[in-house]
Amino acid sequence: MAGHRSCEFDLRIVPDHIDEHALTLKARNGEYGAISTFVGITKEYFHGKKVVKLEYEAYESMAKKQLLSIAERMAEKYDIGYLCLHHRVGVVPPGHTSVYIAAAAVSRRPSLDAVADAIELVKAELTVWKKEVYEDGSVWKANDEQGLCKCARERVK
Repeated sequence: MAGHRSCEFDLRIVPDHIDEHALTLKARNGEYGAISTFVGITKEYFHGKKVVKLEYEAYESMAKKQLLSIAERMAEKYDIGYLCLHHRVGVVPPGHTSVYIAAAAVSRRPSLDAVADAIELVKAELTVWKKEVYEDGSVWKANDEQGLCKCARERVK
């Protein structure tokens, strides 16, 4: 199905707290019957190690262009009227949000599919780097941790 021709975007690289409730309220509109969301949070433990914090860095000017590219592809592919993509930079402690995605549409299927594809593309394409800090050390991680890049790109074609 061809996408919605007048999709509103809210795309940001965020240096501080992401307020999921406020962003979800922003997606509300009398014409939409569905708002689907994805909230990525810092875990307390990863592979048995206690997580102290995550530190995100971004090549911000490029990341903003990449967010726009992802949003445009979602709007072209899915019949959505609103898409929000926010990604944190800086320190994100356990329990706090690092990624927030919301899509609003007349019905649930386009909003669910747009959110599912958008998070895969964010993980695969966004120039954001993550340092995982544990009690016993730290490690830098690439965005495409599980090889999702190819899968995400194939689904969006």
